[in-house]
Amino acid sequence: MARRVDTLMRVDTADSGSYLLAVEAQGRPDPDKLNSWTYYLAYLYAEHKLPPLLLVVCQDKPTASWAAQPIHIGLPAHTSIAVFPLVLGPENLPTIIDPDEAAEDLALAVFSALAHANDPALPGYWRRWRRCSPPSEARPRRTGRNTPRSAWATPRAAHSGGT
Repeated sequence: MARRVDTLMRVDTADSGSYLLAVEAQGRPDPDKLNSWTYYLAYLYAEHKLPPLLLVVCQDKPTASWAAQPIHIGLPAHTSIAVFPLVLGPENLPTIIDPDEAAEDLALAVFSALAHANDPALPGYWRRWRRCSPPSEARPRRTGRNTPRSAWATPRAAHSGGT
């Protein structure tokens, strides 16, 4: 059974050293994810010898509340593994629709766009963000499960902040 986290990044900091950031987008409560998240963190730690952090991004309050519940594995009298997901959702992220404000903190703006994507009070919200996407001729041509970098028709600008 193959299990893959949605996004995995290594973060190197000057103060705290390095860690792995596992990002999961969660659209609805899914009890199977609790097992997957525990597996991801244990596997990443064993494989890379770096502390992993699970970040779950949700688009509604009920899903965010569900995802924020701690996961305890073990016996009632003794927990062997405990997972405490860090959850971002519309309740704890600001709505960012101003391009100048978004430019000040691109990571926060991206997470805000994901968390507020279903907000009916923001008509045309995604149309504003489309300006940040590469033109259709620069998007990768899907050639299968993993699209190689060579599939990009033109180079894309990348944020060169810490990874």
